[in-house]
Amino acid sequence: YVDPKDLRYMPYFTRWIRHELPNTNEEEQSILQALGAKYLEAAIEFVLTEIKTLVLPQCELNMVKQLCAIYQSVCALDINQKPSNLHCRQDADIVESIFIFALVWSVGATLS
Repeated sequence: YVDPKDLRYMPYFTRWIRHELPNTNEEEQSILQALGAKYLEAAIEFVLTEIKTLVLPQCELNMVKQLCAIYQSVCALDINQKPSNLHCRQDADIVESIFIFALVWSVGATLS
């Protein structure tokens, strides 16, 4: 038996990148893994330890699920409007911009 508190959110995030994010390639996957390591832990840790008043208390996994849903939605809108935009997700700056947007609106959504 493995306690979910010990696993935290990383198995979900990794699985989402590798198997559930549509129209992705290895380059985007590696960029997302690096961005998760760079920003995600620090943002979640800050919200859970430094912020005393949350509008809606959430666990780490819910914040990460929201991040994944927002990122995926923004990418789907971009591709549906213009299918040739699929190659833009290979650009690290574009992927980072979408990731930070999703991070602010998912992890930051609990702040007052």
